Amino acid sequence: MRILLLTQYFRPEKGAAQVRLWELAKGLKREGHEVTVVTAFPNHPEGIIPPEYRGKFFLKEDMEGIKVLRTWIYPVRRGRFWLRLLNYFSFVFSSLYGIMRSGPQDLIVVESPPLFIGFTAIIASWLKRAPYIFNVADLWPESAVQLGLVTNKTLISYCEWLEKLFYRKAKKLSAQSQGIVQGIIKKGIPAEDILWLPNGVDTELFRPRERDRELEESLGLKDKFIILYAGTMGYAHGLEVALEAAAILEKKEDIFFLLVGDGSQRPELEKIAREK
Repeated sequence: MRILLLTQYFRPEKGAAQVRLWELAKGLKREGHEVTVVTAFPNHPEGIIPPEYRGKFFLKEDMEGIKVLRTWIYPVRRGRFWLRLLNYFSFVFSSLYGIMRSGPQDLIVVESPPLFIGFTAIIASWLKRAPYIFNVADLWPESAVQLGLVTNKTLISYCEWLEKLFYRKAKKLSAQSQGIVQGIIKKGIPAEDILWLPNGVDTELFRPRERDRELEESLGLKDKFIILYAGTMGYAHGLEVALEAAAILEKKEDIFFLLVGDGSQRPELEKIAREK
């Protein structure tokens, strides 16, 4: 089967979606499918396109036998919501060129957020005469509203209408958590049309092993009880709570909080840590 993955986020970027989709692409290829990825030039979360990708509108790459078609995007690290919309819609439109260059397809797998990639999904489905599966990694606009990132009621209503449209047009939907599955069902989508597809773990890479004493020494963590967070540092992760807990336990010199990763909230988290 010829399968097209449509996603704004992909390797070499780091993040849950990037890892999951790369592993999905490799897994589908191992099963004998012909996989093509249409994605943006890497820029997340720093909002900086690497030098080797700059000054281009389109680029074709081969990544371990997987065809990757990259198109231009307006990079944004953080800022006002309208700048993020510009980031999202720049790929919504530019990715159509990648779709047209992707050749015949039998199935399209679409990664959301951002929600607006659903526009591209509908057009791609029409152009390729192929159904699409809409993967919902986060309920949007619901999550943005809960975080206070979107407050305009007209915009919220419009996005909720779009959300239902993209869901209804999809052949099937997939989701990474049972909470998201239930959220989709509440929007009127039958449970039998939703696949629960949780994030997996590569047990060859992540396995019990001896503590790295040299690393502990270099970080000043020898004989410490380490509370570790490793991953994306975004609005939704609420890592301020970890810093508050660290401040409460400051006098416990044998306990150490270690946050590893990057994201839109990292500068703010670093500022809070310095102030505490």
